[in-house]
Amino acid sequence: MHACVAAGARTARQVRDITGAGRDCATCIRKVCAILKRSEELVGTA
Repeated sequence: MHACVAAGARTARQVRDITGAGRDCATCIRKVCAILKRSEELVGTA
């Protein structure tokens, strides 16, 4: 997951494509992407 983000992945689909993760992993991937998006938004407003 960290390597995907470092490579520029910003969506669950991008992470799944890079990792080859199956459908079962999609829920967790979406949660992590949402957390990353919120943290980026907070940094942008600081």
